[in-house]
Amino acid sequence: MPLYSELPTNINTVDIIIAGVIEAGSNNHGDPTIVTPLLFLFHGAPGSKTMTLHKGKKSEFLSNRELTETYHGDDPKDIHGHDGPVQITRGTYTSLRSENAFVAAAEKLGWKEYEDLSDLVSNNGVQRAKRYISADGKRQDAAHSYLHPRLQDDKHPNLHVVVDSQVIRVLFEGKKASGVTYQPKEGASRTIKARKTVVLSCGTCGTPPVLERSGIGKLEVLERAGIAPVSEVPGVGEGYEDHHSVSCAFKSSLEPDETIDGLVNGTLDVPSMLEKGDKMLGWNCLDVSCKLRPTQSDIATLGADFQRIWNQNFEDDLSKPLTMMSLGNGGSMHITGPELSDPVDFDPGFFSDAEGFDVKTCRWAYKKQRELARRMSTYRGEATPCHPPFPADSEARCIETDGPLAPDITDIKYTAEDDTVIDQWLREKVASTWHSLGTCKMLPLEKNGVVDANLNVHGVTGLKIADMSISPTNLAGHTNHTAMVIGEKAADIIVKELGRI
Repeated sequence: MPLYSELPTNINTVDIIIAGVIEAGSNNHGDPTIVTPLLFLFHGAPGSKTMTLHKGKKSEFLSNRELTETYHGDDPKDIHGHDGPVQITRGTYTSLRSENAFVAAAEKLGWKEYEDLSDLVSNNGVQRAKRYISADGKRQDAAHSYLHPRLQDDKHPNLHVVVDSQVIRVLFEGKKASGVTYQPKEGASRTIKARKTVVLSCGTCGTPPVLERSGIGKLEVLERAGIAPVSEVPGVGEGYEDHHSVSCAFKSSLEPDETIDGLVNGTLDVPSMLEKGDKMLGWNCLDVSCKLRPTQSDIATLGADFQRIWNQNFEDDLSKPLTMMSLGNGGSMHITGPELSDPVDFDPGFFSDAEGFDVKTCRWAYKKQRELARRMSTYRGEATPCHPPFPADSEARCIETDGPLAPDITDIKYTAEDDTVIDQWLREKVASTWHSLGTCKMLPLEKNGVVDANLNVHGVTGLKIADMSISPTNLAGHTNHTAMVIGEKAADIIVKELGRI
């Protein structure tokens, strides 16, 4: 099997180098903590969200999106794929009582249940989650869906995958990419030559540093890092975007086997579960997803600046959910030196827009998810450490209850002081969802773009980028599916350019 931690010394030149198939991580084939959804939660990135299917709105998607998936579910609009390598199912387990309570509570607030929120049209509702999990409970990661089968089918002898290695830089002969230098986990760095093409697929946070160490980027960044310029492309590392993540926890009446408490506190016998094929292992603990928009009365409470931006970007486009978009200022990431060990100067740009649109969006989302939780039959109060520190005399303070709240409860009334507490708490707690994108945008050079429509890096030849860094704007959905679609499209472009079809 041509998968190596150390590439054989007789392999010095190949047709195509993909930095991404030169992989920093280890060989993960069959690793239970990778292929088992429940156990993957403890990796800390990208967490269960990697296994929940969300597609964005129709205008955002490439024409070959359906090639990636085999969708197990109703597809009356015929927009899903049914022969792709990635299995989309409901998984093998769900916390049904919690799921039903969530859907029922959403209906009380006016959000209907959809069979398929990923049909590129439906919006402003909830859906019982479809997941990147196969019918037998295996997590559908890109390596096991695409690479490992080809490494084991004896049909791709020229596919070489190198793990435990990081690409330092792309090499150039003049302006043409000619290879890469990479650093194995142990030993000296190595250089591999490319006869035809080099493709960077290191991700939103990995591709810009490789480009800059290679001499492609903003001149002041390259000069500061001591890098000789090859091509001035100021957009490299600029425009970082993400979806905001802020977690809130609630107390519930759920039993231990309806939660992952046993996994967290160590009372579950995981080896026995693996041996028996326990169905809970095929669960990522995320049972319902939603795409939501505020009402006009909600918008009015968020101020004139929010209203103006809403009117410009959302009001007339009913396919845009507010809680899956971020319109504030983008962040940036740049190298500070020429070596892998040099720290990256990273500013995520969260909540940095002058109008406060993004923090107000998250304030609205906090209030709405709390109202939804309060109407769930399983609700027993808030887990106080996981909520803003409201004053003891505030109506918004956290509570405990022995049973569900009355059916006719009204929404919590928040004061201006409560809003200030929420906003400060959000700024302290906001985190990445690992949906990072946009640091090497597909735009013209004069618009701070890094690649053209065929993924070619501006100003050089023989170098392409194929990952989420090329996305020019944020997406109204999870980026996992989009990343795979970019891979499919990139393969199509490269194969055609090589004259193979």
